[in-house]
Amino acid sequence: MFGFLNHSLLHRAGLAMGLITVLALSGMTSAVYVARSTNGEASAVNQAGSLRMQSYHIAAALEAGRYGKATPFGSLKMLAVEFEQRLTSPRLTNVIDDTRRNSIVKNYQLVTEQWQQSVLPLIQGTMKQDTASSGGEISEQRRQAFHSLIGGFVADIDNLVRLLEEDTESRIHLLGLFQGISLFLTLAVAFVTLYLLQMDVIAPLHDLLEIAEKAGGGDFNARVSHTGPDELGRLGRAFNTMAADLSKMYGDLEERVADKTKKLRQRNQSLELL
Repeated sequence: MFGFLNHSLLHRAGLAMGLITVLALSGMTSAVYVARSTNGEASAVNQAGSLRMQSYHIAAALEAGRYGKATPFGSLKMLAVEFEQRLTSPRLTNVIDDTRRNSIVKNYQLVTEQWQQSVLPLIQGTMKQDTASSGGEISEQRRQAFHSLIGGFVADIDNLVRLLEEDTESRIHLLGLFQGISLFLTLAVAFVTLYLLQMDVIAPLHDLLEIAEKAGGGDFNARVSHTGPDELGRLGRAFNTMAADLSKMYGDLEERVADKTKKLRQRNQSLELL
């Protein structure tokens, strides 16, 4: 399948550069993807954490209203409306809608149901009683009911915050894994490329240069060892053919020179006899 790589150094170099480029693009793409996927999650964690504080504000307001005192954080109605706004804020709901973890969606639905079915009706009943009563005092029964409910409610909010944090951390860890794999593969391709460069380019070139220097010194019997199917191999075969031809021509020339020298010596001898 990849036999064509054996016939061209350019193809092998192009493949190595292409692999390094693909790995670099993969690393950058994964970084962009994870960065975009975590966009808004920090804000969602803060928003979910503010629900916990808002619950304590409501509890403090109910405790202050127990003796007919003014609530330190505003009226219960204002606190309830603010909690509702934070619970349904796009900063939180957008992340909930985009997440793929069912545990986060289920936990958010659980918090929403508890708010709408248990906590909010208790607050609304308290506000009605506060309005109807002359002293504005909250009954001990409602106060105890809210305090028994708020612990589990805040625990569910804490679990939602924890799940959002884990989701963000898991994506960051996934980014680190992608970057690590990309870096490892890039280094592996780079080392393999350097090894092939040494074996297929530098060593054959050094051999070809050494044999060329010997041929320049008159040694036409030396031959290039690298005669593979790639460009340097074809150059080596051509050089060996040229060296063989030169060696043959040089041998023929020496024979002719020797023959001419022999004949010339015979003529000189004949002249000396005459």
